[in-house]
Amino acid sequence: IERRRDDRGVRAVFAHHDGYASFYQIIDTRKADHFRFVLQAPGRMKITVLDQQGNPKSGVRVNWINPAAPLSLSGTSTDAKGVITQDNLSPGTFQLAAAGFPPREIKIEENKLTEVRFQDAGP
Repeated sequence: IERRRDDRGVRAVFAHHDGYASFYQIIDTRKADHFRFVLQAPGRMKITVLDQQGNPKSGVRVNWINPAAPLSLSGTSTDAKGVITQDNLSPGTFQLAAAGFPPREIKIEENKLTEVRFQDAGP
């Protein structure tokens, strides 16, 4: 990383390599002259959304974020089987928000599949 004389020294760094979770970090080159980044093996998440009778709910929007990982906010809607599968997640704690359900917090671990289930409680 080069720093120009009139530069404020703040840089955004994105690191990615096949088989590892992507890493994004904001660094300040005024505070150090070298930085070390360690890429971690990714985790996976499978989200299932069901109605009160246990039937899949398609089209339910689910968003997730790892507050410790900048730019990790993502989301999508469940498929016809009420499922979302997300690969290549950086390990850490994620907050999930599914439309019509209370928020949840889950832990994603390296090389593991974390399964989450949202089900309507009913009246």
